[in-house]
Amino acid sequence: MILNRIIIGQTLNSLPILREILRHGSVGKAATALGVSQPALSAALKQLRLHFDDELVIRSKGSMKLTPRAESILSPLEDALSTLHDIIAPIEESPLRQQTVLKIATNDHIMATLGGPLSKLLMGEDLDILPQFLSAGGHSAQQLVSGEIDYVIAPKFVILSSGVNVSALKLINSELLFSEDLIGVGHKDEGALLRNLSEEDYLNYPHASFEIDADKNISMEQAFLVANNFVQNDIIRFSSYAALPSAITQTHCIALVPRSFAKMLEALITIEVFKPPIEFPPIEWTLIWHRRNDDIDRHVQFRTILKSCSLHVAGSINRSDDSRA
Repeated sequence: MILNRIIIGQTLNSLPILREILRHGSVGKAATALGVSQPALSAALKQLRLHFDDELVIRSKGSMKLTPRAESILSPLEDALSTLHDIIAPIEESPLRQQTVLKIATNDHIMATLGGPLSKLLMGEDLDILPQFLSAGGHSAQQLVSGEIDYVIAPKFVILSSGVNVSALKLINSELLFSEDLIGVGHKDEGALLRNLSEEDYLNYPHASFEIDADKNISMEQAFLVANNFVQNDIIRFSSYAALPSAITQTHCIALVPRSFAKMLEALITIEVFKPPIEFPPIEWTLIWHRRNDDIDRHVQFRTILKSCSLHVAGSINRSDDSRA
């Protein structure tokens, strides 16, 4: 009996290690994620290989690849660890009704755009959920897979190009919330010039740009420019849309922003909105989550409310488009 307990305990302790190895397909990356040394994780992998009688990860064409056995383990492993977490999580006593915090990673513009309508809808519902918006980054995809956050709101390609293991991506679901075009904003004093820029002039013009991660081109603007071999004269970049107006008004830079954000800026008398000479694709704001949350009631309720909120936002954007027609 004691021996059985030891074996079970060792197996349970190994499950988070196994999960990180399968997610990353790399001992080094898994060690970094777990905060342990690579030799220690290599030793753990050796034990896991003996336990499963399988290599789990193998080198193929210069990179590490999951074996078929490992592929089959990943999904049920994620579900099992999620269930174990729910079972053993401590219950905090509170005089107030317990609320489930749903962590949503996105940018500050989406927080501002959805925050008001979402708050209004939530006030009319008797739900035990508390949405917590967090700043997204290049690490958000991995946090979504690991369960550190519940949702990401971003263009879907942000997740697909994040470097997350292909097997983990198969566990991701998504739903389009709304789409909008990208338009230019600049200083009011140069409105006539901005409305008549050539493609070359636009690229050479000083830009203040939005980029959520300094090490990756994962904003719609930067990804499109790189994919089409455009070189843009970026003077400064921010991971916050809210910082752009200051640069525009003080330096006469221009910026490319979502239409709904430009609509907010129109209240500033120093801001001019213009159509850029380059045809950027629309930005599709997509709700992205792990399938472990597919059928949980509070998550289903939240997604329903958020979708309703997004329809309201989309209608507002369309009315703005019609007024310009």
